[in-house]
Amino acid sequence: MCNQACPGRITLYCGAVAVFLLAGSGLFAGQPQDQLKKTLDAVLDAVKDPALQGAENEQNRLDRVTALLAERFDFQELGMRTLGRTWNGLSAAERDEFVSLFRKLLENTYLTNIDQLTNDNVIFDKEIKLSDDKYTIVTRAITTDKKEIPVEYNVKSDAGNWLIYDVKIEGVSLVKNYRTQFSRTLQRKSFQELLTQLREKISELK
Repeated sequence: MCNQACPGRITLYCGAVAVFLLAGSGLFAGQPQDQLKKTLDAVLDAVKDPALQGAENEQNRLDRVTALLAERFDFQELGMRTLGRTWNGLSAAERDEFVSLFRKLLENTYLTNIDQLTNDNVIFDKEIKLSDDKYTIVTRAITTDKKEIPVEYNVKSDAGNWLIYDVKIEGVSLVKNYRTQFSRTLQRKSFQELLTQLREKISELK
């Protein structure tokens, strides 16, 4: 269910975007690119923190990274976009449960790879204004074998805080990829069965 958005040679970078999940708390407000870069730097600094190294600190390290990342992604928007028209027919409780499970899926799918990244892996090229409250931030991820992977973050303003609502890796949209997968599932199964699948997948990844 979760691999199509991240072809094998860019799975490493998916750890940095998963997905996904950067921080706003304690970081000053600024332009979209500035906020994203400072948050990503904070995440990668946490990954390399000597106090959090070793297998015995793995959970603490992932908890810290997750906490940092969680405030930069708009999971509600992600959930709405991935479900498409199905979202409109859901109750508030069903939406909340789906968003919670989708967030856990992204975290458990990609965060295990983030330890291999450094601050030098990401190059910020430019930001493209889509509207007054939406931008695309264009970056390149440098892999260990020196290949450059184009990665674009779509962000929207929430009272001056720029939140990610989609990520494109080599032109492949995270939202569209999951929307296709979820749509196929919902053509054959109920929404509750989709939630069950998500729970099972999360359990497997853990």
